[in-house]
Order: sequence, then structure tokens, then C-alpha cells
Amino acid sequence: MNGGAAVKYIGIALLIAAGFVLLTLGLAFLLFRLAFGARKTTEKEMFVLPDTDQYRPYAAEARRMIRAALALPYEPVTIRSDDGLTLFGRCYPAAPDAPWLLLFHGYRSSAERAFCGGLPFGMGMGCNVLLVDERAHGKSGGRCLTLGIRERYDCRRWVDYVIGRAGPDAKIVLYGMSMGAATVLMAAGPELPKNVTGIVADCGYSAPSAILKSVIRSAHLPVFPVYALLRLGCRLFGGFDPEEASAAGALAHCDTPVLFLHGEDDRFVPCAMGRENCACCRAADKTLLTFPAAGHGMSYMADQERYLAAVTDFLGRVFGEEYGTKRLTLSEYDAIVAFDRLCFPQDHWTEEDWRELLADERAVYLALLDDGRIVGDVFVYNWQGERDYGKIMNLAVHPAYRGRRLAAGLLRAATELLQAAGLPRICGETRLSNEAMRRTFAACGYRQASCEKLHFDQHAAFTSLCFLELHLTPQQLQAAAQRLFAAPECGQVLRVKGFAPAPAGGWLELNATAAGCTLAPIPQGQEVVIVIGEGLDKAAIEAKLKG
Repeated sequence: MNGGAAVKYIGIALLIAAGFVLLTLGLAFLLFRLAFGARKTTEKEMFVLPDTDQYRPYAAEARRMIRAALALPYEPVTIRSDDGLTLFGRCYPAAPDAPWLLLFHGYRSSAERAFCGGLPFGMGMGCNVLLVDERAHGKSGGRCLTLGIRERYDCRRWVDYVIGRAGPDAKIVLYGMSMGAATVLMAAGPELPKNVTGIVADCGYSAPSAILKSVIRSAHLPVFPVYALLRLGCRLFGGFDPEEASAAGALAHCDTPVLFLHGEDDRFVPCAMGRENCACCRAADKTLLTFPAAGHGMSYMADQERYLAAVTDFLGRVFGEEYGTKRLTLSEYDAIVAFDRLCFPQDHWTEEDWRELLADERAVYLALLDDGRIVGDVFVYNWQGERDYGKIMNLAVHPAYRGRRLAAGLLRAATELLQAAGLPRICGETRLSNEAMRRTFAACGYRQASCEKLHFDQHAAFTSLCFLELHLTPQQLQAAAQRLFAAPECGQVLRVKGFAPAPAGGWLELNATAAGCTLAPIPQGQEVVIVIGEGLDKAAIEAKLKG
């Protein structure tokens, strides 16, 4: 072979090698971008669940819970990551001295979607809740996610933020779902501040490398060379190595109590990974709870009662309960009556009412205590066998203790009590004007189904009729009220109350009597008209309201 031919063959070889290198780099980049590139979840996408047998039974309930979570007001907060990203979180404060619950969502999910159940639960427990947008998700910065590799450091920065805000005595629980669970587990170890008193990990994987290989196999692709190309892409274009950290490795040095939760029919993160994590954890206080037939991230939906009971018990242990619920008896009615009068000075129940109700075996009174003193209460009535539903009434919180999300905690305790009794339906009652309590019911998963007779001005002879979703403008509502007072066929109409959307946003509240009416702006409302009077004819009134 002469020199020219040799050069020619060397050139061809170099071209082939260069082509192979470029192809390798191209495939590595493509796989990296597909798996790790930032892709923000839109609000519309939050409501889209996989149309499979594992998710379909819970789709409607999940969408309702997501809508409720999105409607909750929050305080926006931001921090800086170790590598200079702006990270975003939603804070739902209860009280400065209340414990903190930090929630971390999963892979390409959203905070509100992943924790649409955990958010109202945490608020109901009286915790300060911080709902985190992981890097490259939501409103947080970042061009790529890292399956917990860098997110573990972000987690620690969020812990630092809470300590800086709440003080050195702050108590914190880290709560993660899927990738968020792996994140909080990888953040565990000697470097984690002692303020973190517990970790809840729902369907977390054992290591980024392990879940990548598992997903590749489930897609019926060869682990080699796909994983090798993917790892190369991570190192070249993401600046991280999926093998540089693992949850199982961090747990080997973890003394923090951990509650592991996992669905046994998880087809994304195998339940075996949850068992591996628990086995590797050296903490003395560790528990693994699995849920038969539950898919990925579906343990809460599959068995809410068992799930919430486990988390409630765990939080109680690691936080140390400042408040507790207690069944009170007839012998303690003096304190009960006094508290009722404090919270409802105008329309409290009488001593005779309380004596009769507390003596009824179907009734249960739950009190929230602080150093033995009643600071909140709720009354529940079990109508099983008679009306086959439970009723929640008289929910109240001491004026000095309001604003701490205690009402939601009481409501959830009452709900769990009635659920344990096997009641098919649970109903709550509150006045339509009590916007705070209506928000509490909504945050705890209740929806308004109907309106019942309300009591006004202590006139037992008066009746009230409620009409929903009439879609009246403020002007139409005002005109309809005037028609009612001028129509004897409707009965003796004494008062009309209602709400209508304001043209400029918000709501207008109507208060009308025969002497006149007012329209006043309010921040929140609902399309409802309440007619109060004597001898009311519902059909005639409805006809007048519709014009």
C-alpha cells in the first residue's frame, strides 16, 4: 500500500470515527433532553390523568381535589439554590410557632397536583405548609431536572429557609412523592439539620440509576447501550452523574424517623424499591406501609383512611402533639356550654340542649385542648340506621386561636370518626354567610350539595328557601327581589339575601327587605338566593326569580 492510499484509508477511518462520535453525542443529547429537559406543566395538564385501570376510578375525585388546592390562597416565597437558580414555593402559614411540613412533588408533575390531598391535610393538622416547585418545574428556574441529585441540595436550602424564618427551634417534616420522595431521602444524613424531625416518603425509588434502568426495561429497550448513552448525556449536558448519589446510600447514614409508603401495584417505581429503602435505613423509628392494588402515587386515593391514619400518627410522634382531641362527656358540660357561649354569643345552644345532646348515644363531642383548656370543638351525630349519614355541626375555634388552621384539623378528626363508623355519607352544615367555614369544608374535600333551612333572628316560625345557580346579574337580582315583595302569591316575603358576580370582578351581596335593599361588594361569594318569610310558595318564588 502506497502512502496516498494509506492516507486515504486513515481519512475514511477518521470520518467514520467522527461520525460515530457525533452520532453518539447526538443520541446522548436527545435522550438527555427527553428524560431531563425542563417542561413546565400547564394548569390544563394538571387535570389530565393517565387513562388506565389504575387511575380511572379516582380521576373525578382527583380533579376535584386539584381544583380545591388551586383555589387556596398562599404566600409566594423564593430562595436561591447552591448553583444560582431561583426556586419558588407556596407557603400556607398557620402560626409562627407551628411545625412545618415541606412538600416535594414528583417527576414532571406539579406541586398542587401531587399534593392536592396532602395540602389540606397538612393545613388541617395545624402545620405551616410549604409547597415546593422543584427545579425545572412550575415557577422554579432550571433547564433540567436531575432525579434528586441536585434537588437534594435544594431541599436542604428550603430547610435553611424555614429555620431562618421560624427560628432555631423550628420543627420540620420533609414529605416527598415519587421523585420528591427520593429527593428528601437523598437529603437525609448527617448534614441534615436536627430541626428535621421526620421524613415521609411516598413511592420513592432507591437510586436515580436504578429507576432509569427500570424505565428502560419497561419500555422494552436494551439497558445497554441506552443507559450508557443517557448517563453520558447527563454528564456532558447536565453536569451530573445519575450514579453519584442514591436514596438507599443516604439512608444508611440516616437517624431521622422515616415513614415509607408504597403501592404494591406500582408499575413505575416498583414496590421492591420502597422495601429496599426501608431495609437500608438505619433509623430506629422507621415504618413501611404498603397498599394492595394501589398504583404509582395512588396509595392515598386507594385507602384514604389508612393512609391518613398512618401519616397523622407519624406526625404526632415526630412533632410532639401540642394539641389533642378528646371525647368529652356530660360531666364536663359546664366547660362546653361556656365555650359555646364564647364562640357564639348571639345564637349559642342552651344548657338543656347540651345536656340532651351529650346524653344521646348517637352524639359525640370532640374538643381541641391546650393545656386542658377547650380551644376548639366540633359536634357530630351518627344517624346510622335512621338516615344513614353522619352530620357535623357546631364547629368552633377560640377567637385567640383562629388563623392557625385548627378548624380544618377538627373537621378532619370528625370526618375520620364518622368514616370509621362505616357511614355511606357525611354531611356538614354551616351558614352560607360563613365564608371562612365554607372554605374549611372545601379544603377538607367537601362539596356543597344542597341548602337547608337556616335560622334567622331566632324566629322559629320563619322558613327559608334557597335557590342555586340562577345566573343573575346584580341588576336582575335586585329586580327579582323587588318582584317578590310585590307578589302576594309568593307568601309573606320578609327578607331576600343573594350574591351575584360583579361586572368588574369579585361579588356583590344583596340584602333586601320591603323597606329597601343594598348591594355591597364582597371578596367571595356563590350564586345563591335565600328567601325568608312565612307561608312561602317555592314554585311561585322561583318563577319570579327567573323573571
